[in-house]
Amino acid sequence: MKKNLFFIASILILSLFSFGIEIKIIKNPKPTCFEKNVQYEPLRKYKEISNEKDEDENFIAFARSVTADSSGNVFVFDGVFCEIFKYDKNLVFQGRFGRKGKGPGEFATNRGSGAILNISGKNRLYAQDYKNRRITVFSLKGDYITDYKTEYKYTFNPVQDAEGNLYIPSENSGVVDIFTNKMKLIGVLLDVNEFRRFLFLDPRPLIKINHSFPVRSSLRYCSLKDGRLLVYILNSSTLYLLENRKLKKKFSIWPEKILRVYKKELFDLYQLHDDDVFLLFAVNFFLDCDDNNFFYLQFPEDKTRRIVPIYKFDLDGGLKKILYIKRTKGQITIFQCKKNNIFYAAKHGSVVLYK
Repeated sequence: MKKNLFFIASILILSLFSFGIEIKIIKNPKPTCFEKNVQYEPLRKYKEISNEKDEDENFIAFARSVTADSSGNVFVFDGVFCEIFKYDKNLVFQGRFGRKGKGPGEFATNRGSGAILNISGKNRLYAQDYKNRRITVFSLKGDYITDYKTEYKYTFNPVQDAEGNLYIPSENSGVVDIFTNKMKLIGVLLDVNEFRRFLFLDPRPLIKINHSFPVRSSLRYCSLKDGRLLVYILNSSTLYLLENRKLKKKFSIWPEKILRVYKKELFDLYQLHDDDVFLLFAVNFFLDCDDNNFFYLQFPEDKTRRIVPIYKFDLDGGLKKILYIKRTKGQITIFQCKKNNIFYAAKHGSVVLYK
């Protein structure tokens, strides 16, 4: 297995250098999954949009996605009502738009599969609705502008750059496809083998697919202000920085000595025919929108410390600090963005803001 991995990696590196692309491989020297000597800093709840308050028209049934604009306005997609709720920076309700359906500005989602929201491009709100297989674009006032048919069956973060190009998980032997605003394919980023370059073993039917083999629904990426793209495949240890559509850096987040431990644990679980495999991979990735020189990886609950840790890295792969919130038993918190020096998270159907 090691020989095969070494052979594949060698082919990839040789092929990249043959095209004259200089790639910097960054290996984090810290065992970030088991770090003991890095400063831990608590995040404290700042405000909350609760789904437990029945307050007329601004009642949220179940928040699935949350984002914010540069003015601090908060946008929440509700998976029950299939609508987008807007609040100002003080969380005062401003209105709601969209509805369930298949027409313009409507969503075909339900509680189990909410639309993914992102503010991108020319300061517009993008909502990716995979059941309607399209990206719908709204103004920040909630006015419907247009939509893009994607024919893509997974959820993903809808990203558009300043030139109007759309970034969509690839169906063309790559990782990310680039389309014009007329939906013309103009670029394919990275090689599809990056999805197969997994840490452990080849896929096994007895191991849950989302833990044994990265798929396109595990893809996370974000566009930096200077036109660069940061890409991370959940359940892997590698993060990619692209510049001018060429790979410039590869971040190896976990050191090899930790990977060897993980590989052995997974193999032992497979030998026991245990299909409930859970390993300490990052459960989410997001950019620091206040300072594009940093990004965050959220890890599952640390049951020893009883916290949910969020690791902060710089673009040289250095671990800067570990932020955390206290674990709430029976409730799952997913951090989705950091803007205006605030961390926005969906927690058990509510929206919580942390500082």
